[in-house]
Amino acid sequence: MEHYKTILSALSGAMPKCMSWVLAGTEEGMNARDIFVFAMEQGGENEQLEENEFYVVSAEGAIGFTTKYEYLTRWLFIPTEGKFKEAEMQRLREELEFDHQQEEAAAKEAEAAAQEAVPVPAPEPAQPQYQQPAPQPMRPEAPPSAAPQQSGPQPSFCYNCGKPISPGAKFCRNCGTKLE
Repeated sequence: MEHYKTILSALSGAMPKCMSWVLAGTEEGMNARDIFVFAMEQGGENEQLEENEFYVVSAEGAIGFTTKYEYLTRWLFIPTEGKFKEAEMQRLREELEFDHQQEEAAAKEAEAAAQEAVPVPAPEPAQPQYQQPAPQPMRPEAPPSAAPQQSGPQPSFCYNCGKPISPGAKFCRNCGTKLE
């Protein structure tokens, strides 16, 4: 099996072999984009693992987490097959098509804005050097009820294996358990 120090690099190694997975222990389908988002939440290329920990990619494209004792691999993402694989691949194609359409719309909007003639304002007359600045209006603070609501306090330890977890992580880096 191939060894990687980040989930992002493991994904790069798995993609030539597989493009759709199931989150281990669930029926939740994932494509390369979903795992990329997961990898970025774990720190991207700056992810920090212990010296004897690493990710592995199987010959079929499964992605797992292990230590120097490879027989204790915890598989995180299992390759899909058949109809499920086709459904995930279709979802990925649709997501990429949507992104492409959004990029085209943004480019057309930017082009239209650039073509509109923007009048250049006349320079303002020089002001005295020691003029006191005009007072700025005070902005009222947002009421406390406008604060974003959390979906509940996130545990500082994994429910499944008890290992510490990073704030904001959606999955345990040790066992892959979904935290939210």
